[in-house]
Amino acid sequence: SGIFMKKIFILLSCTFALTFLSAAEVQPQLTFGAGRTVFIHLENGKATLTVDNMNKNVLTDSEITVNVNGKLTFHKLKSLKYNTRARFHIDVDTNLRAGSYPMSAVLNGKLAGKNIKLEVKQDYTIIHRSNPFMTVLLWSMEPDIENTILDMGFTHQLRVHPFPTPDVWKKNRPLKRFEAPRYIRDCGIFNDWMKKGLRACVVVDPGRRIKNYPAMGASNVHAYNRIDRKGKVVSKRNPNVAHPDIQKFGYNTGVTFANNYLHFPYFDSVLCHSEIRDGSQLSFQPYDIKAAEKFIGGPIPAQAINKNGVPYRNIRNFPADRIIPDNFPLLRFYEWFWRDGDGWNPLETEITKGLKSTGRKDFWTFFDPAVRVPSLWGSGGQVDVVSQWTYSYPDPIKTGQACDELFAMAEGTPGQEVMKMVQLIWYRNNETAPVAKLPQDPAKRNQWEKELPKTRFITISPDHLEIAIWSMLSRPVKGIMFHGAGAVHKLPPMKHQMYYPMANNETAPRLKKLLNNIVKPLGATLKMIPDAPTRIAVLESFSSQIFAQRGSFGWSASWEADMHLILQWAGYQPKIIYDETIRKYGLNDYDVLVMPSCDVLTKSVYDEIVKFQQRGGIIVADERLAPALMADILVPVYRRKLNNAVDKKELQQRAVVLRNELDPFFKRTFKTSNLDLVGRIRRFGDADYFFLINDKRTYGKYVGHYGRVMENGVANSGTVTLNGSAHIYELSAKKKVAVSSRNGENSFEVNMNAGEGKLFMQIPSPLDKMTLDAPETVNIGSKADVIFRIICKNGKQPKAVIPFKVTITDSFGKPAEFSGYHAAVNGELKLQLNIAPNEKAGKWHIAVEDLAAGLKASAVMEVK
Repeated sequence: SGIFMKKIFILLSCTFALTFLSAAEVQPQLTFGAGRTVFIHLENGKATLTVDNMNKNVLTDSEITVNVNGKLTFHKLKSLKYNTRARFHIDVDTNLRAGSYPMSAVLNGKLAGKNIKLEVKQDYTIIHRSNPFMTVLLWSMEPDIENTILDMGFTHQLRVHPFPTPDVWKKNRPLKRFEAPRYIRDCGIFNDWMKKGLRACVVVDPGRRIKNYPAMGASNVHAYNRIDRKGKVVSKRNPNVAHPDIQKFGYNTGVTFANNYLHFPYFDSVLCHSEIRDGSQLSFQPYDIKAAEKFIGGPIPAQAINKNGVPYRNIRNFPADRIIPDNFPLLRFYEWFWRDGDGWNPLETEITKGLKSTGRKDFWTFFDPAVRVPSLWGSGGQVDVVSQWTYSYPDPIKTGQACDELFAMAEGTPGQEVMKMVQLIWYRNNETAPVAKLPQDPAKRNQWEKELPKTRFITISPDHLEIAIWSMLSRPVKGIMFHGAGAVHKLPPMKHQMYYPMANNETAPRLKKLLNNIVKPLGATLKMIPDAPTRIAVLESFSSQIFAQRGSFGWSASWEADMHLILQWAGYQPKIIYDETIRKYGLNDYDVLVMPSCDVLTKSVYDEIVKFQQRGGIIVADERLAPALMADILVPVYRRKLNNAVDKKELQQRAVVLRNELDPFFKRTFKTSNLDLVGRIRRFGDADYFFLINDKRTYGKYVGHYGRVMENGVANSGTVTLNGSAHIYELSAKKKVAVSSRNGENSFEVNMNAGEGKLFMQIPSPLDKMTLDAPETVNIGSKADVIFRIICKNGKQPKAVIPFKVTITDSFGKPAEFSGYHAAVNGELKLQLNIAPNEKAGKWHIAVEDLAAGLKASAVMEVK
């Protein structure tokens, strides 16, 4: 990595040095630098050769000979004027086995009547096609990617790109190419990452940057600002991106980025803004008013002043039963604002459209924090993925609550997927270790308190981290993310950036262990397994958030979030739904509806709830419930005391009371013998996948003396009971679990380490044997189909997804393509091996092991 950066520095230094020479002295440049030099096996690979003439004379009569691993091609260039570039796309043979191969070019031409010869040499690299994997993204600018990022187990690094959007803004159209020095540097970075196996994600945020651009000649600067009813600018930090100029700018930016970088296959994702709607606010520009009134069907109500809504107590003649019509003008206005009106959701859509303009199918965009908004479909617009970050304190299983909110949000955008992030940092403030509570006697301080007495951030504790990761994995997320690299990598402070110091040396090893031992082996399998159906729902009500200032807003620190915690501890698997969910789908899928902080409801939602209750559905609610409804089970609101032990005990007592009241009428899908064994089920075919998390915790020496967070896990044991009388395996442990079957239930004993999570698979018939079908011989340059199957005792393949570890060793004794972890859908995995024309004759060894029962099979294939 250091050698690579030195080469880039030398190249840039030479480039800038040319500016100090006269145009007559500068030589034309021949380079492979402005493009790709790393390719995936069997892709349609093309390198880019460029000729730049910075000499005042015309370069004429040029003949170029290109040698790609011994294959010659010839190109002619009649003339190239001063300050212009010629580009040639060179075919690269990617049928070869993975490795590096020579590539060179020679140009013979004339400059000012004299012969000139230019030469360039560059190796190109072929890498294996990748196995299926779960995205593990780190927000970082870590330069040592091999010893930190990749070794830790990350697949992606998010890079804050100094994107030249001012040029896109000034020209009001997409750009094809950037300036040469910038582009050469970026290509070098992406080639290097791809060669080492790291994928790139980049922030593209034209809406955030637009506040700096109006000075570049825009005539309608004022129109780009949010203004209040009196015409005063609300905030220049959060521009009014609803303006058509900015929406177009978003699309042009996306197209420009796609034109320049999306030919890099390992550059596969973009974050379209982050943490941007916090600073958004109502605006009353003429175009805002026109759009709002069209949506409402009338004037904007005078009470609409602030984006957070209007307390119903301040609204004259508000219905006493707190049931409002669906076309209530104030409600309609806030629906418009939060869905489209402030411009951010449509802008994310325009950026995504622009980025997708090249047609790449594997490229994805995301937006976060996607649920730091009221509970209304559409956050993030048409991005491919919505995400949300969570601080684990004080109760790390709340990570699952924020995750469930994301699934509720994504339900409104067909095809949209969910990823989830946990913060590697903790704020100190009042949440974990207040500075004001720091022990006065330095001798009584622990190590981090001595070294970092005034730091704003500290590292998440290792047990909290593990619990939070298992909370994410227990949901059908397509990837997981982490932020705060300095908290686990001990990075030096960086100018103009927040400093996240490493305050706990035990967290990084735990993270590495989890990513490499759990996420990497099981990731491909977990991505294939949907959620299990559930008959219990939690309503997060938009109308209550607007008219009673309720809601979690993604922070998981509200009563609604604590009610979700109660349900998790009680052994239920709640699904979060919105008002829109009820309006569109009704409540026929549920037997229990939990309604925390549902002060105000719309008539259509109220009507569906009445029908639900009349058919025997059970309402669990608090004293805030709209007077028009009556709860079947009351769970009083609890206000936290900033003492984690006290708060958890009180909330768990509510969990016990709720379970005692609800169990006679509602059967749980699983049971655990103590509340700190928190379970969750996902399902594929005939298989149940049961996640178990040990949430038993106590105060430790890290931050426990502050009383805010019980940061240390405690070993826990107990009994788990699942519906069904089937066979159970502990995945990754590769062992069958001893069970006791009775009355259609399976029970088994568990022993859990501090903060530990486990995954169990329950299937009707036990796994019995593994088979491997591969040809005995295969010719160099041909293909070989290999099929792996796992068979149950009943002679059939399981209707399940089973994690497989495949090991393929080629004739050189090196790992071959597709060696690694896979997901066998319905117990079967098919791989097609392409034997490269430059492979070595000899024996290939193929082996497979399943990560449920540990069954194995192997074969030898002769390559001739």
